[in-house]
Amino acid sequence: MAKVTYSALVDTIRGKLNGSIASQWKGINVLKSHPTPRQPRTESQQLVRGLMNNHAGDWYGLSSTLKDLWNRYASLLSKPMTGLNAYIKQNSNLDRYLGSGSAISNPPPTPSTPEAISGLSIAVTDSLNNTITWASPTGSSDYIIADYSFMAGLDDGSNPRWSFAGGDYADQANIVHNHAFPVGTVMRYRARVMDSYGRVSPNTSVTTVTVA
Repeated sequence: MAKVTYSALVDTIRGKLNGSIASQWKGINVLKSHPTPRQPRTESQQLVRGLMNNHAGDWYGLSSTLKDLWNRYASLLSKPMTGLNAYIKQNSNLDRYLGSGSAISNPPPTPSTPEAISGLSIAVTDSLNNTITWASPTGSSDYIIADYSFMAGLDDGSNPRWSFAGGDYADQANIVHNHAFPVGTVMRYRARVMDSYGRVSPNTSVTTVTVA
């Protein structure tokens, strides 16, 4: 924070000035830096933004009846959002994991979400592959989304960065995650269910394995 000295002609400044913010703090005129925010540029972030933009455009092609249905559906959700938000969120999930052509025009009949996965298990198949299995669900319309993170040691207080490990329909019974981590790397996994409306369940608890 920089202290500013003013003249007899100018005794105060407010607002932005050459990339800084002029204000008063406890009666003292100060200048604070105002960094320009950057748009995240990772591949995953750009993919998500692109999907959101596409579905935002699709929304305006819906009939007024469908928009009313989406707005009514959104009003029943526990998290406040508009029909547009719900439409974009759920169709972006479908598009991201199932590909183009999976988008829906009609909202779900109820605001419920899929039941969480039970019986998640991770097996170290070999030094390059881990096999993800689950007890339920087992239906052909449910899609399992598995994520992973990695760390150098068993620090449960760390803040993992999750990446997509793989996905498949629940009736396929397992997902094989191929990786390139060396022996001894500690890996964490979690999974969730996505239904045919793009709604997702809560994540499972985290399961940890060590590459062997």
